[in-house]
Amino acid sequence: MKGMAAIRFAKMSGAANDFVVIDNRSGAVPAPTAEWVRKLCLPHFGVGADGLMLLGSSPDVDFTMRYFNADGSEAAMCGNGGRCIARFAVLVGAAAEGREVKFVSPSGLYRAQVKGDLVRLELPNPGKVELSVSLPLAGGERECDAVNTGVPHVVCYSQQVEQEDVFNLGREIRRHARFAPAGTNVNFVQVLNTHELKVRTYERGVEDETLACGTGAAAAVLCAARRGYVASPVLALTKSGLPLKVEFVMTPEGFEHLAQSGEARLVYWGELSDEATRFDLV
Repeated sequence: MKGMAAIRFAKMSGAANDFVVIDNRSGAVPAPTAEWVRKLCLPHFGVGADGLMLLGSSPDVDFTMRYFNADGSEAAMCGNGGRCIARFAVLVGAAAEGREVKFVSPSGLYRAQVKGDLVRLELPNPGKVELSVSLPLAGGERECDAVNTGVPHVVCYSQQVEQEDVFNLGREIRRHARFAPAGTNVNFVQVLNTHELKVRTYERGVEDETLACGTGAAAAVLCAARRGYVASPVLALTKSGLPLKVEFVMTPEGFEHLAQSGEARLVYWGELSDEATRFDLV
């Protein structure tokens, strides 16, 4: 990306999942390399973020969404990112507040409603919830559930989620042979009552626990619902303490009318210079 002109960007936060968001309709970032993304998202050296999103043009919907994890890998979808880019689209004039916002990512078509910094994002019907997946681990066997809510997720239940070793256990499950070669995101869930649960997530691509994960919160709620632990609507309380509201209709075959609501907050506008990523990665 050497020699590129300064690029305007927004720093946005969705339940403390933070993103660099760029309006790329003019092709300002034609082909982001994994190294460039890693440098941009690296705290203290670059802007610092959980991921990068590029808003692109489309003749069929309001815009397209490309999402890159902090490690430079591209993912099909990000739930908190989806809400943030819908709000960003309104801010840059790619979509209008007060009407349905439609966009596509590699995982499909999404619809959102933007009202200030609150965004409701409709999610595609997930694939089959796989219950009671037995995982042999270094510390013994653990039973979890699995579902794809745009990206793959595993859900492990806990009596005291705050005591879980999310980093080490999450990393082990994320790279488990059962989910090879792509790996999976890993959620640790404590059901509080029929309409609330706590969730902590180890995110593939970030390779650490994040303060929130939108697709992870949805996965946690849907797996818990399939087990009969919760009923719509459900508040998923993230590590950040900020809630994500998940609504759905459960059917014998799966789920319909799945939606997630939460903040999509503009933190600041900035201008990315050529020097932003002019350093060597160790």
